[in-house]
Amino acid sequence: MTHYTLSANSNCDKLSGRVLALGSFDGFHIGHRAVIDAAVSLADELAAEPAVFCFDIPPACFAPGSDIKVLGDKEERKHLFSQRGIRSLFVAGFSELRGLDARDFITEILIKKCGAVGVVCGFNFAFGKNRAGTPVLLRDYFKDRVITLDPIYFGDQPVSSSRIRTAIKEGNVTLARQMLGRPYSVIQEVSSGRQDGR
Repeated sequence: MTHYTLSANSNCDKLSGRVLALGSFDGFHIGHRAVIDAAVSLADELAAEPAVFCFDIPPACFAPGSDIKVLGDKEERKHLFSQRGIRSLFVAGFSELRGLDARDFITEILIKKCGAVGVVCGFNFAFGKNRAGTPVLLRDYFKDRVITLDPIYFGDQPVSSSRIRTAIKEGNVTLARQMLGRPYSVIQEVSSGRQDGR
């Protein structure tokens, strides 16, 4: 697991633990932003550091026959987190943790390694071996310091990364932009071509 510091905190000596926003955050759409904003707010209430825990690749990519294309790269995601007030980012390899018992995931990863004192997640967040961990289990450990957000709808369906992927694949960039809350973009290194345009 890799820990990134996204922004310095002048009051770091006064903070007690971290509030973690949990999720894949692929594409960082308007539903993801709601989770991040709630984590920043809860961290402020608890005098804790707002942070994110996510996997390097969305877990859905590991499903048999999956051909999922990731919506954004690591650097873009770090930038977007930082813009919303997140100070730390924990990125874990899904293949390394997929067999971990849900309770061990909470105690060993979220609490011991990430220093979590509170967590925020979406309504359908699941974790641990066979996705056995749920927000209900998180409450066993974090009590009233768990916030679970309901889905955010656009039209008559919840906003989701898979729905955004479909919109992009079908060429409906307007719908994708509305669910992302920003224009869809691709960040790539510019390489030299044949220089025919000189």
